[in-house]
Amino acid sequence: VLGEKLGILDPYEFESLESLRAEIVTIIEEHLSVLQIIPRAIYGEPFHFMQSRIIEVPTGLAAHTLTEFREILGTVDSSVIYYHTFEAILRLGRKKGDFSIWVEEQLGLPELAQKISRLDPYMTSLEIIRHRILKLCDEVLEKRALE
Repeated sequence: VLGEKLGILDPYEFESLESLRAEIVTIIEEHLSVLQIIPRAIYGEPFHFMQSRIIEVPTGLAAHTLTEFREILGTVDSSVIYYHTFEAILRLGRKKGDFSIWVEEQLGLPELAQKISRLDPYMTSLEIIRHRILKLCDEVLEKRALE
């Protein structure tokens, strides 16, 4: 039950990482409050707290057109996709990732940007996200070629 409650949380509905964290704590507290027996860690087994740090490393790659963007996106390491989707949203507290913002603001392609921003990275893998963005770019590029 707890897993289902946490699973339906949409991280994009929250203004900040702190508000998402507060909602997770509330859900867990409510779940524990109705249990007759509260699960515990096995005696003697410590909980190991871990810390994570994201280090930005420039790739030296830059796109100026949709064609360049598509070509580069197809070859970069998946950590680039993580950084510009998950990390961009969490780092800056935005509802959209770097890819959709750049496509809309710099290329003037709001429809493509909206389709990219609708991709849910929490329900799939980074490689599937890459594949779907590439497919969306290909659709726009093919349409332009026919015009």
